[in-house]
Amino acid sequence: MTSGTSWLGLLRERPAFRRLWLSDVVSLLGDWLTYVAVSVLALERGEGLVAVSLVLVAHALPSTLLAPFAGWFIDRLDRRRVLVVTNVVRGGLALGMAWAAAAGSLGWVQGLLLLRIALAAFSEPAVTASLPKVLSEPDGERTAEASEAPGGVHRPRSARLLADLGAANRLIGATWSVLFALGVAVGGVAAAFLGPTWAILLDAATFFVAAWISSGLPSLAPEDHGEPRGSLVRELSAAFSHVKGDRRILEAALAKTPAAIVNGGGWVLLNQRAESLGAASWFGATALLLGALQCVRAFGTGVGPLLWARWSPDDRSEWWWNATTWSAFIGVAALALAPDGTWLAVAVFVWGLGVGANWVAATTRLQRLAPDHLLGRLAALDLFGHTLGQCAGALFGAIVAQYLARPSASAWTGVALGISAWLLLKLVGQLTSARTSPERAAQTVR
Repeated sequence: MTSGTSWLGLLRERPAFRRLWLSDVVSLLGDWLTYVAVSVLALERGEGLVAVSLVLVAHALPSTLLAPFAGWFIDRLDRRRVLVVTNVVRGGLALGMAWAAAAGSLGWVQGLLLLRIALAAFSEPAVTASLPKVLSEPDGERTAEASEAPGGVHRPRSARLLADLGAANRLIGATWSVLFALGVAVGGVAAAFLGPTWAILLDAATFFVAAWISSGLPSLAPEDHGEPRGSLVRELSAAFSHVKGDRRILEAALAKTPAAIVNGGGWVLLNQRAESLGAASWFGATALLLGALQCVRAFGTGVGPLLWARWSPDDRSEWWWNATTWSAFIGVAALALAPDGTWLAVAVFVWGLGVGANWVAATTRLQRLAPDHLLGRLAALDLFGHTLGQCAGALFGAIVAQYLARPSASAWTGVALGISAWLLLKLVGQLTSARTSPERAAQTVR
């Protein structure tokens, strides 16, 4: 495979990718401003860990429920228009959240957040599905890396594009890490000194700016695969059949789910630790300590993809795929055991290391293998799995912890559920591999 372009080269030589990346940067920064502000609102109400877990559920469950429809929608319309309209509507909903926060109505804040986050079911898969197109070269070298769809062979992608997808996703992962650190830090300061209302107003502004940037993208209509369009159920079934027929795509589409489950359990405990230690620490406030710990986790998510590129540049090592997931398990388990201070930061860093590497590796693998006309639906399946996993890990972890009156139980519950999901994915992958044709079995990642 030919070597890919550097991060700076991609931004300089691919103007459409640069614009897609910038719009995502602005939108993500605003998301993290709200993330801390809404968490602090829940902690200040003193309603227990279940109420805290519902903040994460509000950030994930609505997009989970909407993901199947959104994926079908993204594979039918110009993805540029999907991004523009989604950002405008999300900005309007964030303005409503700011009004509710000013009125002291946590219920309305969370209700509007449900609607706003639901639209992430459109934006996140649309970005994932658009990336191969904004990076593609019309006359690029062809390769057989792409898989064969059940209904026929889709157009293979160039070797240069396959390499550039890895570099682009590492850039997006590193950007996510920086924005997560910057956003939660600024969000913590804003929530501590200005109040949650101003943090949410800043969030609203970022969505409108992201919509303006996205409006300058070229047309990102899905490729015409020569088949008549069908109903929602029929087209979702076609995507599901593609997943069932190829272990590689099955693993790529669901690889984030086990790590997301443990992520949910760890998130609840992290908020509780910040609340219990914040006032007594030199930070002097829950919001500031929570922002600092999230910054450490964000740093880990940025380093993780770099290690993936160093030790598994072609993402074919099954050992490495397992290592990214188990790093998240170990980090959250260490969070439950860590005393105050340095060991707490180390645990949070290891946790971020695994989640970051897992996200970039799985996303890149899916984009490399999936045909363009199915990529929106398969990206939505990816979103469905990892957001539902986060919700389950957070909610079940909080319920167990609150019942036992032991906050660390939330993390241990997430670890137990995450390992169970990982084992189930391995079993399903083996069963899928056993059903594949000899030609596909020869290509399956070992």
